[in-house]
Amino acid sequence: MAIVLNGTTGITTPDIDSTAGLDAADITGTIGTAQITDANVTQAKLAGEAVNESKLQVSNAPVNGYTLTAQSGNTGGLTWAEPASGHWTNLAEVTLGGSQVSAIDITLPTGYDQLRLEIVFPRPIGSTGKDVEMQILNSSDSAQSFSYFTTHFKGDANTYDRDDGRFATELILSGTYGANSGDRLQYSIVFSDTSSTTIETKYLAQGYYYRNDQLQAVNSLSGATQYASTAASSKLRFKLGGSTTFNTGTGLYYRLYGHAYS
Repeated sequence: MAIVLNGTTGITTPDIDSTAGLDAADITGTIGTAQITDANVTQAKLAGEAVNESKLQVSNAPVNGYTLTAQSGNTGGLTWAEPASGHWTNLAEVTLGGSQVSAIDITLPTGYDQLRLEIVFPRPIGSTGKDVEMQILNSSDSAQSFSYFTTHFKGDANTYDRDDGRFATELILSGTYGANSGDRLQYSIVFSDTSSTTIETKYLAQGYYYRNDQLQAVNSLSGATQYASTAASSKLRFKLGGSTTFNTGTGLYYRLYGHAYS
C-alpha cells in the first residue's frame, strides 16, 4: 500500500544541502553555500569580541598609531591612514575633588612636541593665603633646576610684583591667595621639549587669580627654561608654599593636551 502525504503518493528522502536526497554531506553536518546567506548571518549569531582587525576587509595593512578611515573607492571601503598632523589632542580630563592633598602630580606623556595644561586650582586649607609653586620632575622624581621669571599685574594696572630665580627647583606661579572662600586661581601653561634629552625643557604660562579679601584681580605671566641640564622631564608637581595642603572641592579640574607636528 502506498503512503499518501499531503496529496502526494510516496515519501522522498530528506535533504539538507543543495544536492538531492539524504547523503553523506547531510549526515556529517557539512553546510553548503545555499545555507549561508545574508539573511541567515545576523548580528545575534556573532559572539562578543568575535571580530578583530584581521577579519575586517581593509584595503591596506595596519600601522601602529594610524586610524581607520572611510574610503569608498578602496577595497572594503576602509583604509588605515595616518592622523592629520598639527593639532592638539585631548590627553586627560581630571576632576580635582573629594580629598585634601599636599600636591597635585600630573604625568607628562612622551611623543608630543608640545603639551598644554589648563588647570583651575583648589584653595589652601585654612585661612592663610599661600602661593602656588610648580616643579618639573624627571623620571627619578628629582626636581629640575630652572631659570624663571613671573610677573603679577595687579588690578589697578599700575602696580605689579615679580618673582625670579636662577637654579631654582620650585617655580613660583602665583602670589598669595586662598585666605578667603571667594579666592580662585587658574592657569594655562604650554610646555615645550619636556621629553627631550638634548633640548632644554621650557614653558610659558598665563594665569589669573582673585583675592576676595582684597577685592583684587591679578593677571600673571610666567616663563622658564631648564638651566644647565637636559635631563628628561616626566611629571609636573604643583604645591603650596610651606606645608599647607590643598582643599580639593568641587568645580576644580585640569585638562592636558598634546601637540604633534608629524
